[in-house]
Amino acid sequence: MTELEISIGGRIFSVACENEEQDKVKRAAALINEEADSIQAQLGRLPEAKLLLLSALMIADRLVDVES
Repeated sequence: MTELEISIGGRIFSVACENEEQDKVKRAAALINEEADSIQAQLGRLPEAKLLLLSALMIADRLVDVES
């Protein structure tokens, strides 16, 4: 298990993952960060929980569209 630091919305998070999952986790974090940056550009700085929630909802919305 490896400890990985990721940045989302200008905040640093430490997450544990398997060595072989590092690239996947980094790509997923980059996707979330891109969404968080877009949200902050529109709404300004938000509390961490709200920023992460909105980012997850926006990504899930795109996923639902793809699955439909």
